[in-house]
Amino acid sequence: MIAGLLLAVGCALAGGVAVLLKQRGAVAALVVVPRHPVRSAIGLFRSKWWTVGWLDRDSPPQGAGGVLGSGVQGFPTPARVGWRGF
Repeated sequence: MIAGLLLAVGCALAGGVAVLLKQRGAVAALVVVPRHPVRSAIGLFRSKWWTVGWLDRDSPPQGAGGVLGSGVQGFPTPARVGWRGF
């Protein structure tokens, strides 16, 4: 139980640090222009801090797979989950 709580606190801290890194990188990057999404994305990824924050927050650890990727406790994930991310 304590290991789970420590893991939860660690994940929350890592998420907070990732948001701060992405903010620092977004401030340093070029202005995001909705009419040029590819150029805006390239500008964000050129910012070292934004890329580090994006990698830290948005990629699961190796072998984790996530709930939507690998199923929960051995149960297969259905082909259409219906989860839209919000």
